[in-house]
Amino acid sequence: MKKLYYMIKNLIKIARLVSTDDSGNFSRGVASYMGKEVPILDMKPYGLLHRPPANSLCLIFSQNAQESSAIALIDDPKRRTLKNLVEGEVALNNQTSEDYIYLKDGNAIDLVTKTFTATTEDTTATMTNGQIEFDIGGAVDTTATMTNGQIVLDVNGTKVTIVDGAVTIDAAITTMNGNLQVNGTIDSTGNITSEATVTGETEVVSKTGGSSVTLSTHLHGGSATAVSGPVSPTQGPTGGT
Repeated sequence: MKKLYYMIKNLIKIARLVSTDDSGNFSRGVASYMGKEVPILDMKPYGLLHRPPANSLCLIFSQNAQESSAIALIDDPKRRTLKNLVEGEVALNNQTSEDYIYLKDGNAIDLVTKTFTATTEDTTATMTNGQIEFDIGGAVDTTATMTNGQIVLDVNGTKVTIVDGAVTIDAAITTMNGNLQVNGTIDSTGNITSEATVTGETEVVSKTGGSSVTLSTHLHGGSATAVSGPVSPTQGPTGGT
């Protein structure tokens, strides 16, 4: 009877986790119970990997009532990141850093962390410190970065940068197929070339201090190559220069 009593006594106990080692195929550790340290096998649900911190709570099951063959379920209820979950909700949390993934009622998922990285075969998405970056692999180096009110799309050095009130394009050439309407001013540091008619309703003004030309009334005289219309090959100037 005494032997049976000790077997039952040793069958299940609550202990404190001392340390763990998950470098092998099985996660093992050491737990302390009434001043005595015993080796444990850290059992986890299928697909779940974790390494609990020291002083976590251990529920120990001793195989054949032998303390040397103990299996432990480990938790740290005093440092739960989330509480008051609704029935049916699921959460995965790191009680040391307080990061968590929270599958909430109502088809919503909360992910709280400092840095989040998702990687597929050719693409890495990283969110950290107010920044989101997509690194797309392949033959051409491509990244998309969103940070502090700024979005940058970079394809092997060709970039589009969007910030509050401004868009900057860094490219050897930019092509637009279709009509372009600009509700504002066009300021160019280089030449402007057109293969068709340039139409204007007011003036062409020199930025270097020269005189301006009024397009609607400016006429040329005596030019064999002048076009017909306001700029006439037979009439003299009636406005502008």
